[in-house]
Amino acid sequence: MIKSKHRSYVPELLLNTLFFCILAAIVLQIFAATYALRQKTDKLSRAIEICQNAALQYLDAKGSMDALENAYTNSIRVNNQIIIYMDDQYRYTTRENNSYYLHIIKDLETDDAHRICIEFYQADEELIYSIPVCEYRPQE
Repeated sequence: MIKSKHRSYVPELLLNTLFFCILAAIVLQIFAATYALRQKTDKLSRAIEICQNAALQYLDAKGSMDALENAYTNSIRVNNQIIIYMDDQYRYTTRENNSYYLHIIKDLETDDAHRICIEFYQADEELIYSIPVCEYRPQE
């Protein structure tokens, strides 16, 4: 009697297919995690760049909140705070269309020093990045 090799071929094929499906699911999870991490890294990089630009403008203006307010379109100033709204492409926009916002708070002002805190938020008020900026004036 001749034994058929087809009986062992079908279970082997099913086992290979199952193994392939498991590996494909693992690879897809890795790609999804990598994409999410890249999105988060891009957002953080942009937040750092925007905060640094605001800090440099503040230092160039020698601690003037007025100059900082005038440098940004659609900014809103309330007392010692400036809020600048941005859309999902990081362009300046209005409060109604914002995806992110930059919050600048002047928390110290003396004769020889000024300090602000620059914070970059997502629209849902999740803090992405924060940087303190100090400007010292030497006494004569």
